[in-house]
Amino acid sequence: MLHHGKIIRLTDVEYCPSVACRLISTGQLIGRGYSLSTTAAGTKLFAPNGDLYLWSDPIASVGPLHYVRVLLQFIDEKVQVIGSKKDEYLLWHHRMGHPSKNAVKHLHSATRDFKVVKIPTDLAPCSGCASGKMAKKPFALSYSRATKPLELVHSNLCEFPTLSYYRCRYVATFVDDFSAFACIYPLAAKSDTFCIF
Repeated sequence: MLHHGKIIRLTDVEYCPSVACRLISTGQLIGRGYSLSTTAAGTKLFAPNGDLYLWSDPIASVGPLHYVRVLLQFIDEKVQVIGSKKDEYLLWHHRMGHPSKNAVKHLHSATRDFKVVKIPTDLAPCSGCASGKMAKKPFALSYSRATKPLELVHSNLCEFPTLSYYRCRYVATFVDDFSAFACIYPLAAKSDTFCIF
């Protein structure tokens, strides 16, 4: 493309003739060593060697979208979005909110005109999935205790994965902090919690 009299070649982009605007991913460029400088006047993108690569004007006073004045010079048919099967799987895995491998594998059967996504066997663990599945960090230690019964009661409402024999899906627990006396109540609906309390 022609940008302020200079021809700039972008790789790993997708050409979409039916889209009114062409999009440039600054995240992809930053991953390749480019750097950004953003002010109220606009954004400047610098090449890894420090030379000015692109500059753009903000579309609105707030928001991440910027307008780059360019003239499309040529279209290379060899330019692709995906470089390998692993990149293709990771692209859809991240874009769709970290679904399981099985969900990505069946995208083509659940979506019209969607090609089959091959699942690579040498995948590293996804950091986003690991963070999303981590349990909460433990609460800070507390050495204060109740001085009389029912002054402080710890309670919790849990859901069973399957219905119990008596058709109860939830269980409410109450533990007295002073005496450690505990009560457990099976519940058929969450709305019964207040009555049990």
